[in-house]
Amino acid sequence: MAKIKKPTCTRLILEALRASDDFMNQKMLRSTTSCNADQVSAALHDLRRYRAVDVGVAPDGCGWWFACPARDDT
Repeated sequence: MAKIKKPTCTRLILEALRASDDFMNQKMLRSTTSCNADQVSAALHDLRRYRAVDVGVAPDGCGWWFACPARDDT
């Protein structure tokens, strides 16, 4: 029996941000990737550590995430 490989939430989130032409908040990423809130939060913080994504915080405290250029990714 062959294993069914499911992409990780980290990969799904990075792909969603790179495909997006705009900023996305965590709620938008949850609906796009169908990952839960904890998975989205953990993936975003991990991706930010490796400079694959970054965040801008609006005055209302909402974080708007975007993908950094792939050449900056460590």
